[in-house]
Formats: sequence, C-alpha cells, structure tokens
Amino acid sequence: MDKYFSSWTIHTMGFAGAFQEALTNNQIGSDWTVWRGSSGDAVVTEGDFLLDDDYADYIKDGIVSDYLND
Repeated sequence: MDKYFSSWTIHTMGFAGAFQEALTNNQIGSDWTVWRGSSGDAVVTEGDFLLDDDYADYIKDGIVSDYLND
C-alpha cells in the first residue's frame, strides 16, 4: 500500500501537516518510507520496496517520523 501527496498538498500543509493528517486518518504509518519527487510531491510506502516505473525518478528520503520532528 502507498499514499501519494501532491506538490500542492505539500506546499499548503507542509510535509509534517500532510503526514500528520494521514497518520490521524490511519492512511500511513510513522515507520513508512518517504520517496520525494523532483516536483515537490511525495509517495509514502509501507516497507522499503522500490516504486514502479511511474516513480522511477523519486528518491528515498527517510521515514515519516523524520518529517514530524521538523
């Protein structure tokens, strides 16, 4: 399972706000992996697996809880 966060969501809520809302709604877990896209969007995945070809340019950038402490 994964959760996509648009660049607009990240721009308006910030990573911490968007991730906290998704955590509160049980859509992601605090230990899920964050993959950041070059356009400012992000995908959060359960576990540490590689994304499919649609997200080939995304870079692994820690876990959700790393962003909540900022």
